[in-house]
Amino acid sequence: MNPFISEINYTAFFIPRSHLRGIFLLMSFLLCTVSLFSQVTGEKQARTGSQPIRLEIETRQDTEPFTVIPFGPAGMLLFYESVVSTDDKDHTVWIFKLYDVNFRQVWIQEMPILKDLKYDRSVSHNNQLYLIFYNGEKNFPGNNFEIVVVPCDKEGLITAKTGKIPDKCLLAHFLIWNQTALLGIITDEDQSFFVSFDMTSGEQQSTPVTDARFTFLLDMKVDTTAGILHTFYKAYDDKANEFIFYRQFNPRGDSLLTVPINNDATKYLVNSGEILFPDDRQVLIIGTFKDSPKGKMDNVYTGLDIESSGIFVARLNGTQNDFIKYYNFSEFSGFYKNLSVSDLSRIRKRDKKGNEITIDYNLLVHNIIRLEGGYVFVAEAYYPEYHTVTRMMYDWYGRPMPSYYNVFDGYRYTSAFITRFDKEGNMLWDNGMELWDILSNKLENRVNVIFDGEETIMAFNYKGEITYKVFTATEEQQALEYVPIESKHARDKMTSESGSNMLYWYRNYFLVYGYQRIRNTMLSDEDKRYVFYVNKVAFD
Repeated sequence: MNPFISEINYTAFFIPRSHLRGIFLLMSFLLCTVSLFSQVTGEKQARTGSQPIRLEIETRQDTEPFTVIPFGPAGMLLFYESVVSTDDKDHTVWIFKLYDVNFRQVWIQEMPILKDLKYDRSVSHNNQLYLIFYNGEKNFPGNNFEIVVVPCDKEGLITAKTGKIPDKCLLAHFLIWNQTALLGIITDEDQSFFVSFDMTSGEQQSTPVTDARFTFLLDMKVDTTAGILHTFYKAYDDKANEFIFYRQFNPRGDSLLTVPINNDATKYLVNSGEILFPDDRQVLIIGTFKDSPKGKMDNVYTGLDIESSGIFVARLNGTQNDFIKYYNFSEFSGFYKNLSVSDLSRIRKRDKKGNEITIDYNLLVHNIIRLEGGYVFVAEAYYPEYHTVTRMMYDWYGRPMPSYYNVFDGYRYTSAFITRFDKEGNMLWDNGMELWDILSNKLENRVNVIFDGEETIMAFNYKGEITYKVFTATEEQQALEYVPIESKHARDKMTSESGSNMLYWYRNYFLVYGYQRIRNTMLSDEDKRYVFYVNKVAFD
């Protein structure tokens, strides 16, 4: 067990605090504030006005060791790397805990994982979670990835398999295909492969996506019924001209179908794309592009800094290209609402010169949301933020010689975009919300999107509050609304926070979590505490 944490559980059964949808219009008419999010409490606690369902784990202030993964109605997985030293010099002990939907601990298990591997991502398949730990450093000794399988049953018998992929690879995709793990990788030589890793035997096979010199795997999807792996990638020839393709493979890695997509690379360079399946024959790809007057090669290791100018929608029918449509962000109705001062200044300069107006964004693109009659694209814009440090040095004669260097502060989130398309790739509407206060060392999706009839809600957790915005396709609630996240005690006061986020859980429930420094002068033994918290929140 980790010696520097202690744990406090709060369990309860859900009772909605109010039927908010039924009273929303009335309360608005009375000029009262109504929240669409409620803190879940137990039946006894609801009668006494006591605590919400909340998990608190006290921890050191200089660490953020915990990872939370929603497991649907089976509960929530929480895990962290232990600081306990063992005689095994090749492994580090990790602690895994499964909690039920009321934050009661179902089981706890210690698992040795190869030393210096870090958690990368997870995928759910057949009521099991598959977690991959990876280290892409050059000359990493021995196996450099480990896949941990976590069941949702009460026994919690975790298993793991280790393997190795080439050093300095970007692990771009991770899927499970029956008993096979598929790792989509991009090497430091800008070549793409998918690695088939047998979870039973540990055997693995590497298949190149194409034989082109430079390739970047942008998406891969599995159709387990048909036994087909679908891929979308971009490739470059020796003259650095860009081409994009859709390609199918069978489980043995044999190519079944390759379809070139008619993209005009002299105008548009593709940054991302997700494969979707409207029907048995059609393939839809929605992604982002960057304006370019001349096709050129983009090195993937500028990956998180590749800027996007807009969204494209392409549809294939068998081997035929039905269409590809481009939408520049400058065409969006909410384009100017969330721009920074520097962006507006750039627009004014371009406008005076008569140049085409466009602004490029670093984007965290969400998985495409499929709704009846169409699709929804969501992305969050950010930029890396630095501050300059001046250091005074002196020459041989004692004369001052200032030197300057930049220090990375984190990623500054600026705004979130949401756009809806119909089945023909036509943009129906767009909207967004500001995220200006968020600065984080970790790039991860923060905005949740909820659809409730004609209304769309965008929400995120930051600074101890759930911030949300409500709008429809034709009308918009301009002001942001805020719901404080309830703490353990009534007089708890949050003095600082970090690592906050919000994840969809199951039905209408969400997990909100993060790290908080809390003061409460009414408590002699807990007047100050630093905790990792998880709250259960309901959307009503």
